[in-house]
Amino acid sequence: SNEMKTPGQIQLFISLIDIKKLTKLRSLSLLRIDHYHLEIFLQHIINYSLLSLRIKLQKSYAFRYSNVSTLLSSIIAKSNLEKFHFSCSDDHIIDTISWPQSCSIKHLITSKCSYKDFCDILNHLLNCRGYMFNFLIPKQHIHLTSLTLTYFSDTMNILELFLRYTPLLIHLRLTNSWGYEQISMIDGRRWEDFIRSRLSRLNQLEFCIFCYSCDWENFHALIDAFRTPFWLE
Repeated sequence: SNEMKTPGQIQLFISLIDIKKLTKLRSLSLLRIDHYHLEIFLQHIINYSLLSLRIKLQKSYAFRYSNVSTLLSSIIAKSNLEKFHFSCSDDHIIDTISWPQSCSIKHLITSKCSYKDFCDILNHLLNCRGYMFNFLIPKQHIHLTSLTLTYFSDTMNILELFLRYTPLLIHLRLTNSWGYEQISMIDGRRWEDFIRSRLSRLNQLEFCIFCYSCDWENFHALIDAFRTPFWLE
């Protein structure tokens, strides 16, 4: 980790430990690592039987010269990786990864994933059961049971269109960006109808919706829509 409270630990680790000998490593977390040191790790763990890999990449302007996406593509294709968490402050590296036709990943967390690439990823992750991504149509129904959408900035119409392809969801968590168009996101009756018809297995819905509205006269009606037996029982 090169977090604020633990600066320089990754460089120190590399200088003291022979990464090539960590052949029995099953879980690895690299926090605030730069491209250069990430490449060093990836080159050595490419043939390891990792089950969990978490990477929090530092902002860098040297990505064009790195092989990070190529190495990650090889690791995902060759390993038995089940959990993959990748976040980066600026680069869309996740968009440049080549995903195999059949992938062992069951739980995926990414950041700054484009909508197009998100759909492409899910079409390759046949075993995936949980997916969290930031910022937003699959070709087929996706076997997801857990989905977290953060900073979702589209309308309820777009959300419904997308969720039609995830009928097996059990858990859905949603947060949105501030906007005038978001009032439809807190329509309890619309949510109830959609869940009944499209998400019959859903048993846990969490959402934090920010929206702007001057229609305070209907505020109580919005709240009352979530006081039906469907929501309370």
